[in-house]
Amino acid sequence: MNDQFWGWLAGFWEADGSLGKPGLRITQKSPIPLWKIQQVCGGVVVADKKVWHNGRLYYVWRVTNSPDIRAILMKMRPHLRFRLMQVNRYLDETPKRIYKRQVIVERKF
Repeated sequence: MNDQFWGWLAGFWEADGSLGKPGLRITQKSPIPLWKIQQVCGGVVVADKKVWHNGRLYYVWRVTNSPDIRAILMKMRPHLRFRLMQVNRYLDETPKRIYKRQVIVERKF
């Protein structure tokens, strides 16, 4: 995906997203931009039944797989303005590789 997409995603995530224990997520009223993100980055888009505003349901895109989160953050990182410290801390504190059946697996984007 081109640099323009990652810049758009970085701004979108800085405004409406979060990074924490459940993973990387963005919450929106419309699922359409979230489906675009899902096409490129994977993850899932679900209706969040816990989040309602004026009787309207919200949708959440989320990624919980640590290597996928790491790869997405690395692509967004050059475009971040407000949450760069949070992303750098996450990248420093999470392992770069996962161990699966004695084999080191690294996902590539």
